[in-house]
Amino acid sequence: MKIQVETFLNQFDSNFRNEIVEFAKRITKYTEEYDVVIFLARKAVCLADCLNELELSNFNCLVTSSRVLDMNLTWLKNKKIAIIDDTLISGTSLYQIKQTLSENDITDVDFYVLAVDNEWWCKDLISPKTPYLFIDPSQVSLICSNIVDAIATVPRPYSIDRAFL
Repeated sequence: MKIQVETFLNQFDSNFRNEIVEFAKRITKYTEEYDVVIFLARKAVCLADCLNELELSNFNCLVTSSRVLDMNLTWLKNKKIAIIDDTLISGTSLYQIKQTLSENDITDVDFYVLAVDNEWWCKDLISPKTPYLFIDPSQVSLICSNIVDAIATVPRPYSIDRAFL
């Protein structure tokens, strides 16, 4: 397992490795504090699944993808929810999710991200909870490609979309 973790982490630029480990620890913390954790986008789901499989994170609640937001949302009412994404570029995706949940009277929701684009982020749309990396667009592209490379080291279909318990 140690070699697999090293291989996974070595896919990240040296500036991001410690941040990935800390993000994994925060995911564990969030799954202890919330009833449901929803990862936005397949890349974020796959990253979280890899972190869990490599035992860098530990899921302690229902963890799923944002695809559940296309379905009946009544089961989310009265639940404490964390929405987690790997990168926030402008904030439109998280804003749309916030609007969808609000329209369904689901209000106990917090937003978290690994990294925020310091040039494109529109703070009027969404404000994720800290901490997060505040990086420029080239670094956002780099961390996104690093995530895809890291996911490839832990065998799984990129299109993973399942709920975890």
